[in-house]
Amino acid sequence: MPRDLPLPHGAKLGTVRTLANGFTVVQFTSPSSLRNSLLFAITALQSAGYTAGRGIVGPSEIHLPFTKDGRPGAVRLLAINRCNTRWDIEA
Repeated sequence: MPRDLPLPHGAKLGTVRTLANGFTVVQFTSPSSLRNSLLFAITALQSAGYTAGRGIVGPSEIHLPFTKDGRPGAVRLLAINRCNTRWDIEA
């Protein structure tokens, strides 16, 4: 997991797991709406030198791919409720 990926304020770590393909998935929750979480993710990724790709946006789930130095990753955001979001970061 890239150490320069910023976390939203109030993030609470859930799980960390390694996939068979060598990627790591870090799951946590944040006290923020889905929309605000997306805006934070895009801004934070770009500020850290990542390129945010074109994502898939639904009413309760967002998938946002990113790259840095040729290494891919993705942020998956899931609305828990109007004020809380679950994050799955795969890198």
